[in-house]
Amino acid sequence: MLLFLLASLLSWRAHDSLVSVLFLVFVALGFHLMVGSGHVAADDEAISVHGLLARYELAWERVRRVDASGYGTLVLHADDARLVLPAPMLWSGPGKPALRALVARQLRDRALTVRRALGADYRVHRNVRVQRTPPNDPS
Repeated sequence: MLLFLLASLLSWRAHDSLVSVLFLVFVALGFHLMVGSGHVAADDEAISVHGLLARYELAWERVRRVDASGYGTLVLHADDARLVLPAPMLWSGPGKPALRALVARQLRDRALTVRRALGADYRVHRNVRVQRTPPNDPS
């Protein structure tokens, strides 16, 4: 991302504004990926993505459909919501096998099949942001 930002600035200084704008598109995409990525957590009640700026969560009982991209991005759809998960191959940490098993079990128990969807990589979360509550005021 920083390389594209530098390239954009250098293009701008060279008076090539079209190339500069093209590099800024890649900067914006990189920023979106950085802010939107996070770690995945799940239990028997819900699955969530904990990002840099927010936490997104969807209860398993609300999931109606699951889409997957060719790269493995999973999109869990509810009637009025959508939770986007990074590809399971990108999950890391000591809990990865248990998390994969839990997700597979939830999909199996709820008779949800994963269908291939071309646009799954470009989906964003919808109606699943968990509002952070302010700290309790002791007074």
